Parts: sequence; structure tokens; C-alpha cells
Amino acid sequence: MEWHGCPFSHIESRIAAERIGEVVDSPEKADVILLFTCIVKEETEKKMIRRIKELSGKRLIVGGCMVDVMPEKIKEIAPDALLLGTDHVDHAEDVLEKGKLLGFRNITKLGAAAPGEWPVAIVPISEGCIGQCTFCITKKARGRLWSYPVETVVEEVKRVVRLGYREIWLTAQDTAIYGIDRGEKLADLLDALLDLPYEFRIRVGMGDPSFFLRQWNRLKDLLHDSRVFKMIHAPVQSGSNRVLRDMRRMHTAQDFIRLAGKFYAQFPEGSVHTDIIVGYPTETEKDFEKTLELIKKARPYKVNVSRYGRRPGTEAEPLKKIPGWIVQNRSRRASSLARKVALKLNMELIGSRVNVFVDENNAGRTEGYRQVLVKREKGKTVSVRIAGATAGYLIAKGFYA
Repeated sequence: MEWHGCPFSHIESRIAAERIGEVVDSPEKADVILLFTCIVKEETEKKMIRRIKELSGKRLIVGGCMVDVMPEKIKEIAPDALLLGTDHVDHAEDVLEKGKLLGFRNITKLGAAAPGEWPVAIVPISEGCIGQCTFCITKKARGRLWSYPVETVVEEVKRVVRLGYREIWLTAQDTAIYGIDRGEKLADLLDALLDLPYEFRIRVGMGDPSFFLRQWNRLKDLLHDSRVFKMIHAPVQSGSNRVLRDMRRMHTAQDFIRLAGKFYAQFPEGSVHTDIIVGYPTETEKDFEKTLELIKKARPYKVNVSRYGRRPGTEAEPLKKIPGWIVQNRSRRASSLARKVALKLNMELIGSRVNVFVDENNAGRTEGYRQVLVKREKGKTVSVRIAGATAGYLIAKGFYA
């Protein structure tokens, strides 16, 4: 089994693999290769095409978003590949007999025996979105919003905690809009989860800035709970409201700046994460300068900078692209500024003592979800003093001893 893309793809690949048989650690040992794809970016799609070609001589099942959006492309490059749509992962064993399983079904993608790499469990809470972003291909694969019932998510969290998992990633295409199709809110779900009498850590996945703002008065109180990471991931995409309108985003640059300000006022040692696209076809140099100003004002701790790439079938696809050297230059400038901001935020913690939940080998997360290099046992919470910092991580005292 091999998966690419978001946490949702990871959990779908686990569910499918468990339906087919025992998972082995290399293609050479496998009777059937299960490849879960991602096509959110142009570069990622090219990588998926290369990987399918490399595996096409073997018994191959291709799953993930690429199957839902461009099944003909897969069959063109790998005629013998079997196709498994994202809404059929619970019947993955049937694809070996039928050759393909495609089409939309509302299924709850919960219940994987191995929901993540211990001690982290991935728990989907909804699928799809309500936006109409002109650059996004994911909507074609995931469809409209469908939120899982609060009680269903609560039961899944109870199950994975009893299995021994201690860090819970609540994941969706947009967590901030969770429940609006059911008359519920993300805050309602967090409230119910924090009523559970268990010890765990919750990481809330990415969501629209404006919908986080609408719930902020309740969310901030819930984030103060010691079992919730003080982190918020709100993709802004651009600092120019003109570009955001062209992208058909549901928020303004000011929404994001206001959200970041409210967040840091409550959680000065927390972390704001965001995504930015540079080189959208209608982005001028002036628009890009506004994005740089937004980074300076909002001080996001982590910025995922992506260069715009055409996605087939999207509204922005026909637009004339900006020359590559300009986009590359903007990407470098945005990334450089983001690193400077992150380094400054991390340097402010040197000398302080923080609690760290160890969720990787030799690394863990502060309560504000900042990575710390620390030599401690996975699954444990430890108190350490911060001795050093880079833009990407903190260093616990004694780590290099």
C-alpha cells in the first residue's frame, strides 16, 4: 500500500487495505499494489502519473482523488489498472472481481483498525465543501459537504483512544464548516469530545478563516482546554481581496488578519498555520506585495507556499498564466519572509519551559503545536526547557548532549 496527499487519503487507504488483506512493506512482497493518489497540485498530478507508470506492470489498484476526477487518464497510462473510487473504499475487495468501483456514495470513513501511525489517529469528521474556488480540483472528487454526526465521531474517538492512540487529528476538507449541513457546528463537536473522560490531544484540521471567526467566542474557550492543541490552520491563499474575489474565496484578507490577532491574543505561544498560492493568473505585483504585508501583520507560524498550477476542468484553467520566472521569484520571497517570521516566533520561546507531547521518534509538539526535538518516549508528555530554535522547530535542552 502506498498513499499520497492529505490525512483523508491516508485513512481511506488504510480502510481499503484492511478490506483487501495483510499490508506488507514493499511492492516486491505484494500480490496486489494499492496506490492512493492526490491531484491537488499540478506537480502532484505529474508525480502520480510517473508512479502509475512505474507500477503498471504489476497487479495495481489505483485509488484516491485521481480516480474520481480523471479515470480515463489512468486507464490511458495503465490499461490493466483497477480503479477504486474514494466512496467505495469500504468495498475495496470487490474491485478485484469487478475491475472498477466508481461513483458517489455517502459513507462514513471511520473504523480503520490502524487509523494512523501511533500515537496519532486520523479521524475524519466530514467530506466535501461548500465553496466554489476557481482553482480547486478537489471539489470534483469530494463533492458537497457531508458532515458525520457528532455522536458518530465521538464513538470513533472513544474507540481509537481505547486502542491506545493519544493524539487525535480531526480532519476534513474544511473543518470550520463542519455541521452546517446538519444544523450543528465545529464547536458543538469539540464540546462533546471534551466531555469524554479520557486523556488525549486534539488537533483541529484546516478550515475557512471566516467560519472560524463566526465561532470564535466558543472556539477560544474550547481551545483553552489542555487537551486541545493551541493551533489553527486557516488557508488565506492571498493578501489581496481582489485576487480572493477572483478565486471565489469565502473570506477577505482582513478576516484572516483579524482571526490571527484574536488567536495570538489568547494563545501567544500557539501557532497559526496558513496556505498561500502565488502566481494566480490575475495576481499583479501589487497584489503579491499585499500578501507579503499580510504575512508581516498576521505573523503565521507556518506558511505552505504553493505556485499556482492549472487544474483540469476548473474555472481558472483557461486564464493566461503568469511567466514561470515571476512565479518562482514570488514563491522564494514569500517563503523567505515566512521563515523569518517563524524564526522570530520560535526565538521568543528560548529559555522557557514547555510541555511537549512526544508523537514522533525524537520529536514532539508543544501545546501550541510547535515541533520540539526531544529524546523521550513516544506517547508521553514531558516538561522541557527550550535551548535553541530554527524556523521549523525548537530544540529541548540536552537534545544534542
